Amino acid sequence: MIPYVDTELAIWGKWVVAKASKGIGYSPICPMFKDARHSGCYGSNPPVGAAIGSMDNVLDTDAAVQRLGVDQRKLCVEYYVVGGKAVEVAGRLGIARQRLYERVHALHQSMLGHLNDVAAGC
Repeated sequence: MIPYVDTELAIWGKWVVAKASKGIGYSPICPMFKDARHSGCYGSNPPVGAAIGSMDNVLDTDAAVQRLGVDQRKLCVEYYVVGGKAVEVAGRLGIARQRLYERVHALHQSMLGHLNDVAAGC
């Protein structure tokens, strides 16, 4: 795994879930906790060492994900958006659990290239 890409995709996954859940019609914050600090993302705190200060990183990651092939994009969504245990993710993708991490590593390598292309404006 490439830690930088893993962190960026984890933040992207939370952003996708938050973006998709905005139309439900329920308040995102319980009235009891309305004064509590939150990151603005669905779920728990952002991954350790990650700062969600700029939407540019999330939008760049989203643009890089859109450049992926169909299979890698599906893996990205299953692993970082839907989530779950490795056995569950592998089962949804129809692959062996041992192959899941090989594919995630290949996804990270592709994403690193696409992130560099997006940052360079290619």
